[in-house]
Amino acid sequence: LFIAVLFVYLPATNQHNAYAQLSSPDNNNKTLFTTGSATTQVKPDKVTVSLGVETTNAKAKAALAANSELMNKIINALKIAGVKENETSTSSFTITPNRDYTIDKNQGRLIGFTVSNSIQIDSNNVNKTSEWIDTAVSSGANNVNSIYFSLSDKKLDNIKKQLLNEAIENAKEKADIAASALGLKIVGIRAVTIDQPT
Repeated sequence: LFIAVLFVYLPATNQHNAYAQLSSPDNNNKTLFTTGSATTQVKPDKVTVSLGVETTNAKAKAALAANSELMNKIINALKIAGVKENETSTSSFTITPNRDYTIDKNQGRLIGFTVSNSIQIDSNNVNKTSEWIDTAVSSGANNVNSIYFSLSDKKLDNIKKQLLNEAIENAKEKADIAASALGLKIVGIRAVTIDQPT
């Protein structure tokens, strides 16, 4: 996070006059421009895992039945492993016909169907991630699509507030050092610009 601050200054002996001049639109106060920054490293408190099952059979009904059986087994195993019911949702489901174009080069000969079914786990229990993947794979999952660690909205908001305070203090400290070296006195803030990642 970066913050830019315009500090108003006058010679140190004129401190009382400075505040009076700040109230006048025609004041001749000088400004000192400084920037402050703050960074931090935090551990994620949220994980999103996408995994699924892919089954193939000559008949769509059979491929779907096998897929449903495996997915139910995976979901039940994950619940036993600690995944809450409201932490899982279906992320994708497709039934794709398989064709052999070596037999029919124009349209391809239909030789079966592939059913793909994926679920998504959204949880704050990040320490369980590897255990849940092991559980799903051992229960029949043959696709682990993605694993994404992130910050919850509440934690991200708290971190932004903390960094904002630290960046402002950093800018103020720089201004005080510069003003002192020049024999000046900081008497107020004229403008603040905040640049923070979204």
